[in-house]
Amino acid sequence: MSNFEYPIQFPSDREKALDVAKYFLKRLGGSDNYFRLLKLIFFADRYHFRKYLRLITNDHYVAMKRGPVASYLYDVFKGKVVVGGIENDGYRVKLTEAFKPSRLSQSDIEAIDFSLSNFSKYGERQLWEITHAYPEWAEYEDLLLTDSKKSERMYLEMFLKNAKKNNKFFKKHSIVDPFQPIEEEDQKELVEYIRETCAQIV
Repeated sequence: MSNFEYPIQFPSDREKALDVAKYFLKRLGGSDNYFRLLKLIFFADRYHFRKYLRLITNDHYVAMKRGPVASYLYDVFKGKVVVGGIENDGYRVKLTEAFKPSRLSQSDIEAIDFSLSNFSKYGERQLWEITHAYPEWAEYEDLLLTDSKKSERMYLEMFLKNAKKNNKFFKKHSIVDPFQPIEEEDQKELVEYIRETCAQIV
């Protein structure tokens, strides 16, 4: 298990995270299964972190049995936190207001487009299995699938690692990993750069 002494952490921005969720819902027709939505948001965050060195949600991620979860948005989608514009309807969440993505940058939209174009065709179960192919979740696989432990902290450093091309979940769903690989030496340099940046803003 990874245990970073000084893990990368960005200040949370709940309003921004909500804007990301609302924009996804708008693009998905106004409602969706919340497990599926959380996975689509994860793919957008992963893409943006690897390319632009920050998340689009600035949420905190945990690994759960059904894949990576942005923790604040999970509570919103479950109805544990009541917010304007998003309502819980069982296993679905719906957008209840007109929404314009004024707080989202061009690169945020790019990351959301990446997620939707590559993953929106998959259903809820397919998506959570596909997320299991990625190293930031896979390192907890044995623990989460065989132990009673409900969640484990995910480290953003791990988002830079590459999935194995022959992963069993890629094979099962006939998917070619759409994420561009990052060389191991580049991963190390990026981690140090991000840590220096975070130290100045946290």
